Amino acid sequence: MCIRDRNYTDFYISSNGFVTFTGGQDSGCCSGGLLPTSNDANNLIALVWEDLNPSSGGTIRYETIGTAPDRILVMEYVDVPYYDTSNTVTAQLQLFEGTNRIEIHSSDVPSDGFATQGIENANGTEGLATPERNSQTWSTSNDYVAFYYEPGNSANNCGLTTSIDMSQSLFTCSDLGANVVTVTVTDTDGNSCLLYTSPSPRDLSTSR
Repeated sequence: MCIRDRNYTDFYISSNGFVTFTGGQDSGCCSGGLLPTSNDANNLIALVWEDLNPSSGGTIRYETIGTAPDRILVMEYVDVPYYDTSNTVTAQLQLFEGTNRIEIHSSDVPSDGFATQGIENANGTEGLATPERNSQTWSTSNDYVAFYYEPGNSANNCGLTTSIDMSQSLFTCSDLGANVVTVTVTDTDGNSCLLYTSPSPRDLSTSR
């Protein structure tokens, strides 16, 4: 697996809902850390980084499927409970050989405490979390998130013109509550980044 131009042949599974590519990392107890940070475990992919307790039930397993150079490493937590609760987590990580695409499939993640889903580099200086899942309280089911690099031409971050497009920028009273807005950032070398965010406009009017 190649991550941030580094090749890895070993990975380490934490009981607390994440995989790291560096041995001897912190266990991540007892809630999901903020990404990025160098204070907790680093060099990781977090499915549901929280205080899980596989000693009380569930299964953690992995296997490699397919044939080179198109193999997929599949690793999953199946019905693993949160600590001291009956709520269980079922989520799967897929790592794709060659493209280095990272997919997180969450069948059932009930809300429990502060949990994190995302990726972080080897020293904790760079990271990317799924929106609203960065050491926050959240839940999901039948959910899918992918992290992958979509290259344009070689890019120098300095001096490039950048355009920002939003699928929605004006909100009225008809938009009260949760909304999904897609933000697309594109530079002149063709590099682009998509962000899905969920603003929740509120009615700030008061009556006397």
